[in-house]
Amino acid sequence: MREREIVVLRLLRDEFPLCSRPFLEMACRANRGLCRPRTVYFEVIGPGNRRRAVVARHKVRPLSERDVIAATTDLVRRGQVRRICGVFARGYDHVPGSVSWRIVRELEAGLPLVAEPYREVARRVGITQDELFAWIRRLRQAGCLRRLGAVVGPPVRRSQTH
Repeated sequence: MREREIVVLRLLRDEFPLCSRPFLEMACRANRGLCRPRTVYFEVIGPGNRRRAVVARHKVRPLSERDVIAATTDLVRRGQVRRICGVFARGYDHVPGSVSWRIVRELEAGLPLVAEPYREVARRVGITQDELFAWIRRLRQAGCLRRLGAVVGPPVRRSQTH
């Protein structure tokens, strides 16, 4: 397993970011995690004014959004991560509204591994991304959605792949 996959796997164990570019947010978190004072400076560039200096511990190339998506795809392909999805509480049959049931089904199925996964889910459901974020927050407040994150599976051994 490459270093970037190890970093991404650690990040995936946390709550998945609820923002328009979650993989970019994960790259920023990873690059901050590699930080230690007074070494090599890199700059993380994101949409809008998300430009900031980052200090790296070693002479490593900082992770980009594309690197995080590629590492996540590799982890899914090898079975170490099953999918990134919503983990719902038992008995969440009290979900309000028909739109929310479609959201629940999409989140249970897993987020697509693209730069803007929430926008893709919102498109499938037929709402805007901001409306999806509002619904996810409501589901959390109602106690239906326990967490939004990766379902981690056991690593696939080489003998199992042949």
